[in-house]
Amino acid sequence: MKPDSETASFNLLDHTGDTGLILRAPSLTELFRQAAHGFYAVLLENPAAVSARDVQEITLEEDDVETLLVSWLTELNYHFSVLGNLYREYELEISGTQLKAGLSGNKFDPERHQLLREIKAITFHQLEVRQIEDQNWTARVIFDI
Repeated sequence: MKPDSETASFNLLDHTGDTGLILRAPSLTELFRQAAHGFYAVLLENPAAVSARDVQEITLEEDDVETLLVSWLTELNYHFSVLGNLYREYELEISGTQLKAGLSGNKFDPERHQLLREIKAITFHQLEVRQIEDQNWTARVIFDI
């Protein structure tokens, strides 16, 4: 799915022994979508090799948006590391601190998907999610690799 705005982005963040993302987006929903794109950019050599064939639905609810972001990325990591699923498209709905997602993707295939690194965990270290300038959002999240 295309970003809501050209201002949505993610940048990789080097962190001592780890890696992370700096995210910017015009909405919280787009911020979470960019976080998913960034997660796969850290995980895979070529995230574009993932096909949007199979659909999986998930619902998450947390006490705050910071914890919701960590839970969202942890869920994607679980789907990859335990179930072998990769996703390319994300239909997201965020209401308060609840997220509903329709995820489209396919199973990991080592012939098509080149793994860059294993992500052990999504951490709370230096975690930040904040709203700036009306509806714009920014976030920082660190991955334990």
